[in-house]
Amino acid sequence: MSAHTVAVRYANALLMIAVEKGTVEQTRTALRVFADRMMESAEFRIVLESPVIDLPQRHAVIRAVAEKGGMSADVRNFLLLLADRKRLAVVPQIAEHLDRLADDHLGILRARVDTPLAMTESQKATLRTLLEKKYGRKVQLSERLDESILGGFRLVVGNTVMDATLDARLARLRETIVNEL
Repeated sequence: MSAHTVAVRYANALLMIAVEKGTVEQTRTALRVFADRMMESAEFRIVLESPVIDLPQRHAVIRAVAEKGGMSADVRNFLLLLADRKRLAVVPQIAEHLDRLADDHLGILRARVDTPLAMTESQKATLRTLLEKKYGRKVQLSERLDESILGGFRLVVGNTVMDATLDARLARLRETIVNEL
């Protein structure tokens, strides 16, 4: 079974538990923190994934991290189950899928706007309001500065990209001129 398929199945299972207990946001956050720690620390990842480290030691590390981080028993037990099944390597992918599933469950739509200059809070609020009206969902808007953009902006909502950059406009103009000749 591919890592993607495994990650999707485990993310779905964890979401079902979180929905049942009303802890979707806390579960998502706890798993995301654990996954980020795995991605940032090679030593931590080695302890969790190395066949040289035995299962009781792995369990002890997971329990210590869970206790220190104030992780719920459900997330801790989920991670222990992954350790038992030698699936800890897919925690980052599980966290990624859980983020998407939790957003869908909570009615949240994530959007990103790429701009050459920082937007004002007023501009972000206006854009967020327009997107919420268009999609009928709560929008979490993030901003990314992209100095390669000469003017305009690029908006990414889910799998949709709305390119209103100067480069895109010039490319469309160039295409129009070439097609008319």
